[in-house]
Amino acid sequence: MTVCALQVNRETKHVMSVSKVFDDLDPILDTKGGLKNSDSAIEELIRLMDAVENEDFDIQLCYLLVLAETKTAQILTAFLNKGGWPTLARWLNGYIESKHFVGIRQLVKTYRALPVTTQILKKPIETGKMPGKMIRSLRKHDDEVIKALSTEVFESWNTIISNDEKARKEKKALKANKEKKEAKEKGQVKLVDNMIGNMFDAAHDEKKKAKVDEKKRKEAKKRRREEEEKKNSLLNNIMNLMPGQGDEAATSKVAALAPKARTSPEPVLEKRPRKPGAKT
Repeated sequence: MTVCALQVNRETKHVMSVSKVFDDLDPILDTKGGLKNSDSAIEELIRLMDAVENEDFDIQLCYLLVLAETKTAQILTAFLNKGGWPTLARWLNGYIESKHFVGIRQLVKTYRALPVTTQILKKPIETGKMPGKMIRSLRKHDDEVIKALSTEVFESWNTIISNDEKARKEKKALKANKEKKEAKEKGQVKLVDNMIGNMFDAAHDEKKKAKVDEKKRKEAKKRRREEEEKKNSLLNNIMNLMPGQGDEAATSKVAALAPKARTSPEPVLEKRPRKPGAKT
């Protein structure tokens, strides 16, 4: 509490209110005066800050000094995400409208120490006045200290956004290259699969053709065997007729097995009557 106490003018009418702030803050602060690492402590600080009017700068300053003494980025990030970001934006807008230079300086210093991210910078604000836009406008402020502080903060935030955008594009490019590579590999695998499939199909067709050819060969061999058996049977029948018989009998029996040839009848010559006086 020492830092906060040194910053507060206890001769003002807010002395009792500031004293009460010390009592309210005591349960949520660590031994160094920073915010405790607990959701309840963070939410309580935001509740206390939201309850303060813009005119109570001494009280607001105590809360800003608590944030300055909080060195853990995780705690500060939770503070911004749970509602601290729009609260600070409301305070800055009030300082700008009331031309409270001391308040502007202290709050811009607070912004400089916060772990701001692109996601936090894009958070919508109910008043419509985004901290980024207000900080940018303060770069042209008449007060040189405010001008320098706001320029430093704005450039820092702009770098954060640029780096995130660059990282996003690189990630997108890597993803596109990966998908392209996977598609190419998938196409190659498919091509190999098709080639192997075609090889199997060709082998299957060749095997099928070999079976058909083998079947035809067997059928042709069977026909030749049947013709040979038929021929041998005929020869055997002929040979069975030949032993123990005369040539004439064998010849006649063989002739009987052969088809008989047709014989044409002898032409009949027609006798014409002789003319009278013709010589014989």
